[in-house]
Amino acid sequence: TEKVVAVILAGGSSTRNHQNTPNQFVNANNKPIILYTMETYQRHPAIGAIYVVSLSGWEGIISAYAKQYNITKLAGIIPAGTTGALSVKASVEWLSSHLSFHDIVIFQESTRPMVTEEMISKTIQCTREHGSAITYEPMDEYLQFLENDTYGVEYIDRSKILSIQSPEGYIYRKLYKTIIDATKIQHAFDETCCAMIMYNLGKKLVFCEGNRYNIKIVREEDLIMFESLLVYNN
Repeated sequence: TEKVVAVILAGGSSTRNHQNTPNQFVNANNKPIILYTMETYQRHPAIGAIYVVSLSGWEGIISAYAKQYNITKLAGIIPAGTTGALSVKASVEWLSSHLSFHDIVIFQESTRPMVTEEMISKTIQCTREHGSAITYEPMDEYLQFLENDTYGVEYIDRSKILSIQSPEGYIYRKLYKTIIDATKIQHAFDETCCAMIMYNLGKKLVFCEGNRYNIKIVREEDLIMFESLLVYNN
């Protein structure tokens, strides 16, 4: 059977949370955001190893977190690139000596601490069936308009709008080939996520429905919402 590994992307340096600390390392109820994400992957029985793509200077802190919270599946800390896509590239290259082509890689933003074991299972299953899986949230806002130079504005059917989240799952062979192809054509790797690399290189995208509570911690209000959900769920 194939191995399934998680790559937790923690290379971002955004501090839009008013705390002067990168979002993934901010505390929520006295625990760093990234730990909630790591713990979910630690608990999931199908995940064989966890790799963290780390912002420079935070590697020792991630190791210390793993020891303190018993994240025994942590198998490596990978230096982050300057963009999300370069971090994906770095992790795919790093994993080349650890994985076979038929293994599965799950990419997870460290700043989505509400990821659930059910969502991970769904992503793995969809990846097994289709070669890849990108978690999305269906648009639930009432009405959507797009500004258009010709018509002023145009209406968009909300049922066709997909808001991309993580996790994203890929068969390693597909990932490896995409990165090799992109490197050959001197691709800029300036995208924010793996899904956008795939899209820009003309690869088929497969979507897997997530849920609206899979929030991303970017601003102070996101942190407040997450802490409220923690209290509510407990």
